[in-house]
Amino acid sequence: MLAGTATCPNGNPGLRLTLIPGTGHAFARDDKTGDLLFSEITSETVCYDPSTRMHFKSGTTKFTGGTGRFEGATGETEFEATQWVLYNDAQGNGFAAQVVTSTGTLILE
Repeated sequence: MLAGTATCPNGNPGLRLTLIPGTGHAFARDDKTGDLLFSEITSETVCYDPSTRMHFKSGTTKFTGGTGRFEGATGETEFEATQWVLYNDAQGNGFAAQVVTSTGTLILE
């Protein structure tokens, strides 16, 4: 949701966006095993730089399970990320790549 204008971390003018509750989900894949870790984004703030099409993000997530060794996973994390859009369709669905740094707790049962 558009929350106003901002200066992005790269110094460029941008748009400040906030997450609409209940709409943020993510997953990570273990390259060695293929196991998936699922999470829900509980809060997120984004600065979108239209000149570079980059998103600068920060927020929190909670783990909601997964497959393989991540089945039943719980815990929470804080993150910072840089994201670039790879594809957007006419309905507003998109696909992006991102680099994320996170700290938190992952509990495997």
